[in-house]
Amino acid sequence: MFLRTLIISATAIFLILPASAQEQQAGNEASANADATFQKLLDKCDNMEMLMLRARLRLEISRATEDAATRASAMLTDGFEKCAAGQVEAGKTALQEAYEIARMGVTEAYGQDATTKVVVTPKASDEVKTNGDNASKPWWKVW
Repeated sequence: MFLRTLIISATAIFLILPASAQEQQAGNEASANADATFQKLLDKCDNMEMLMLRARLRLEISRATEDAATRASAMLTDGFEKCAAGQVEAGKTALQEAYEIARMGVTEAYGQDATTKVVVTPKASDEVKTNGDNASKPWWKVW
């Protein structure tokens, strides 16, 4: 009786979970259609440095404070509008400024700059570890 109930329950769970996962529709249009989204960006501005700055900037925006994230997002849009108009250098400058704003927002949010490396040096111990009388005995002689 118990085995039959267990088998029926496992089968029901096995059939229900995929159905509920399909209803969730996780993600957004950009993640579902990444190739088309990237092609739209290339159509607007095909400068690879700007696209790399955009990727770095988006990573920083997701961790920055709300104020810094909104300012950096606005500058990101402005930079790509300048690039689409043919002003590539002005667009790069706008994206670099936006990146600095976002980095400062991350530093403000987390209290330290994530790009700096902290060097930790182990403290040398002055104490010599000894086992007393056990130092002269082999490990298998306990008594």
